Amino acid sequence: MVRIIIGFLVSVMSLFSAPTSSWYLDELGQSSYQFTVDDNVGNNEGVTYSTPSAGQASGKICSALDFRVSGKNDYVVLDKESLNGAGDFTISVWTKQSSNRGKSLLSGARSAQQNELIFWFSSHTRFYGYLNGNPNSAINVPSIADNKWHHLVWRRAGTQSCLFMDGVKRGCVTVTDKVLEIDSLILAQEQDSVGGKFDSGQD
Repeated sequence: MVRIIIGFLVSVMSLFSAPTSSWYLDELGQSSYQFTVDDNVGNNEGVTYSTPSAGQASGKICSALDFRVSGKNDYVVLDKESLNGAGDFTISVWTKQSSNRGKSLLSGARSAQQNELIFWFSSHTRFYGYLNGNPNSAINVPSIADNKWHHLVWRRAGTQSCLFMDGVKRGCVTVTDKVLEIDSLILAQEQDSVGGKFDSGQD
């Protein structure tokens, strides 16, 4: 089970910059219908694909979307402009899950590089922040598959990529400071081509 409740995608000039986008995932969807996912601080709306809502107040902070169905059809397309052109960034999500296998929480692709950005867990205890096709080094974390809510924050500032879990810095690795080029931004699937070619083992 993966329930991703709230995501702040932030292009930052400093650690105190306001979010550029914030999705509360509070739409009441059903599996056969697309719903707009409103950006509460900007104009970077998204669209659900076969993603039922977990309902009002089902998340840690507000509502949630439920990605428990295994497969390639449940995901959200977010507006690429929320991260396209970003240098330093912070991505914050609340998630509740029970699966031990690998998973992509957020995937950004461009035509020349499908792994431009991936918020990737190779297992329930190993985080990799993919940037420009490079998985960088792993950061080990306590299990995120204990069916409890966890707050995950991935921050890239200059050449430092750090992961925070439940308010604790879990580690940092050295990365490129290349500006992101995002042609497609997808929540809950990993792109092997721009906007698609999903693998059900990575949802």
